[in-house]
Amino acid sequence: AEMAAAESGCDMSEAELLAMLRGIDADKIKARTEQELEDKYGDSLTKVKAEPASGGGGGSGGGGDDSSGRSGADDSLLAAVASAELSSTDAFLKSAPEDHTGSKSDLNQYWYSSFSIQKLVEEVRNECSPGQPMRVCFVSTPSLFFSLSLEERRPHCTVLDFDKQWESDPGFHFYDFNHPEALCESLHHRFDMVVIDPPFVQEACWRAYATSAKLLLAPGGKVLLTTILENAELLEQLLGVKPNVFRPSIPNLVYQYHIFTSYESTGLSVVNPEVGEL
Repeated sequence: AEMAAAESGCDMSEAELLAMLRGIDADKIKARTEQELEDKYGDSLTKVKAEPASGGGGGSGGGGDDSSGRSGADDSLLAAVASAELSSTDAFLKSAPEDHTGSKSDLNQYWYSSFSIQKLVEEVRNECSPGQPMRVCFVSTPSLFFSLSLEERRPHCTVLDFDKQWESDPGFHFYDFNHPEALCESLHHRFDMVVIDPPFVQEACWRAYATSAKLLLAPGGKVLLTTILENAELLEQLLGVKPNVFRPSIPNLVYQYHIFTSYESTGLSVVNPEVGEL
């Protein structure tokens, strides 16, 4: 998860969180999700499952054969990461290192890998109308917002976050999910897409983010979010989203996230070579 609000009613210790997760019927949800993915992607998903993953959890320098089910576009992204061409993403990750023991530990900041950031940014670009300005709100996802070029994100893209280290950017708006409706009126129903990665996985936190998302979205707008698979039923009820095949790599997070969308995604129908298959 990317950002947190301090003094949150959703805040839990890691031990409490893991205890909560153990009480969820994850097998039931996983079985249902696998069936939905099968129905959604059919033969392409079957093909991906039949091929061996190329080193789940490995970075851009992993070996093995090229049988991960990834597309040519994915190969290009991996090559770009390896050759340090992702300057915006790299600059962000260097300027905002994770802090889990110091003054920002309560923010619960965990960044996606460079490859996963670029895959998600590519997805956002693909889902925006060609030839039209991008109108996307990045809620608690600053790594994605700042991986866009200046031309792409100005003047119509916005990042909402609790951490004020980015408040000098014209696209920044302070956001505290404890007050989900406290959004500038100029942001109401303005965005064609909302991208969300809350700091916590609990239901109360997600209900707050869903309230904000509905205020931000224009009619017919799309939602992309990341969280644990155990939240699948809740999020389908709140925002009409379902999980995809591609799962993001978050190197320092102890549990695996999934990507959920309110639309069918071709770009996210492949396995992430960093993570492997479900």
